[in-house]
Order: sequence, then structure tokens, then C-alpha cells
Amino acid sequence: MIHKLRRVRLRGGALRWGIYRDVSDPTVLNETFIAESWMDYLRSRERATAADERIRQQVWALHDGPERPRISFQVYAREIANPTPPPER
Repeated sequence: MIHKLRRVRLRGGALRWGIYRDVSDPTVLNETFIAESWMDYLRSRERATAADERIRQQVWALHDGPERPRISFQVYAREIANPTPPPER
């Protein structure tokens, strides 16, 4: 089921897609995909079809746990001239 997301992501403009199993916890899967830019990612969300949304909902239904799946966004950092340390927690 989860591999159906590949077609959705690539049709939406993703350059690459993958699904990875966490070796320390085999029940955890991580989906990754690469878009050309943040704007391309946002546009892909606007172009989603009803069929795409059904696939997303089917995949989200596989999640087992009280909290929603964790989502993170990362952007490529070409060069960081003055890196700022993360805030202390």
C-alpha cells in the first residue's frame, strides 16, 4: 500500500522518493522525497487529486499510535556563513 505514494509524489513533481525501515525499530517506516524547491512542494499539495488524497488517507490509516505520524521538512543548505547554534532546551 505505502508504495502507492511513490506514484503520487513523482507525479506531483518529486525528483526522488523512498521508503525506509528503521533498523532499531522495524515497525517504523520513514518516507522521504525530494522536490526541486519549497515552492514546488507547495504547488504539488495544491495539485493533489481526490485519488491522491485517498491514497494518503489509506497510508495514514496504517499508522498505529495515539499521536499523528511525525512530519519534518528539510531544505538543502548550500553554505552557512555564520551558523547559529540551535536554542537550548
